[in-house]
Amino acid sequence: RQPRFGRKRRGKKTRLWKIEVAERAAFQYNLPHMAVLLRRESDTVAKVILGLSKTLASTLDLDEVLLRILDSIGLVIPMDSCSLLLLRGNSLEVKAAIGFEPSQGVVGLLMELDHYPLNRFVIENGTPMLIDDVNTDPRWSPRPGASEIRSWMGIPLRASGEVIGMLAIDSRRPGVYTDDEREVADAFADFAAVAVRNARLFATTRRRIDELDAVNRISVAVASRLEVDRLCVIVGENLGEIFRAGSVY
Repeated sequence: RQPRFGRKRRGKKTRLWKIEVAERAAFQYNLPHMAVLLRRESDTVAKVILGLSKTLASTLDLDEVLLRILDSIGLVIPMDSCSLLLLRGNSLEVKAAIGFEPSQGVVGLLMELDHYPLNRFVIENGTPMLIDDVNTDPRWSPRPGASEIRSWMGIPLRASGEVIGMLAIDSRRPGVYTDDEREVADAFADFAAVAVRNARLFATTRRRIDELDAVNRISVAVASRLEVDRLCVIVGENLGEIFRAGSVY
């Protein structure tokens, strides 16, 4: 029978290995807040990071990644609902949400910054915001489906030095969130920002490849000395693809 202390030692070694691997993932994806959390040797956080790292490495489906991030937040932060919003002009668009009824139509909702002072503060200042009880804060403007919210956190998403959106984390109980929860939320905001950045880079690269493809098809058509009418059709179709135009004259 294996000595009891041997099992304990192996368990500690496994936990430290998970944390070490998670630290590498945090470094690989440039997640400074996550690296800070891991120094506390949190086994739960380490497991969550490993899972999210695998998701980031295995898919470019932004909707899937964002939902996975929100689900993971619920494993380490007490909450009743959570949403991820991306900046779109002078508004924030809800790109992913959990904890809401489908009938509330939260995903896709556009929230103008002028109408939501707390969101505007987070975006313009790039700093997190914690509210113990939204009922006592005159800046609070509840969005659809948010009438029962009491505690609230707004966490900015940063990519390439710019704020691109925010996380909104909600609880129906007052006084739930402290700086500890804020630090954890900062780390997940890093993950979300990386996912958004990767998806946008992929979309840009895909577009450039498509444009080069279209230019190549035009070059081939011109070199093949097609009849003028047929050549015009090919050139028009490919120019429409390059410029995303419905019709070309």
